[in-house]
Amino acid sequence: MRPARELFCDREKDSAKRLTNRAARAGWGRGTDLADSGDSRALCGMAFRPVAALLPLLFPLLAACTQPSGPSLNQRYGGVPPPPEGLGRLYVYRDDFPLFPAVAPDVIVNGQKVGEAAFASLFYRDAAPGRYEAFLTSDEENPVYFYLAAGQSRFLKAAIDLRVTGAKIVLELVPEAQGREESADLNTEDGETGDEAETVVGSEGTAE
Repeated sequence: MRPARELFCDREKDSAKRLTNRAARAGWGRGTDLADSGDSRALCGMAFRPVAALLPLLFPLLAACTQPSGPSLNQRYGGVPPPPEGLGRLYVYRDDFPLFPAVAPDVIVNGQKVGEAAFASLFYRDAAPGRYEAFLTSDEENPVYFYLAAGQSRFLKAAIDLRVTGAKIVLELVPEAQGREESADLNTEDGETGDEAETVVGSEGTAE
């Protein structure tokens, strides 16, 4: 059996010959055989170049289509206002690591969806003091647990977990200093300002 590439090229050459004959009969020109031209051979070869060679060019396009278009925290005039009195704040962010840019798993906090972990993005929610369980729908079996106090900020990072068996997006609880540094230049959700953030009801409990 002949390779698929040769069959494809033969079909292209046959089409080119038919076009050449039609052009000659119509008086459009003579002496140029499209089937044997360099353009035909070049196009025939390009059709079978490995798709993997195009992936580095596709990642920026996918990222531009999937990340939110809102301003970053650093771009907000005067910064982000503090949470209302008696509440804390949950920040959820994902950096621009170029893997799964079109995948945005749901962020579940105490059984409630509070947002999506979109590529190179950040969102935050004001929350009542209490104990919390949070996880991503891409990694439900590994939740994180923490306590949030009034006036406190907690940072949850959606990170890429690379292993020999594969990769997935997981949720991590990171120190506040790390979270602020890594999320400062990420885009926020459209229309998401501090005073418009949703309030997540915390579970009962006190810090140990």
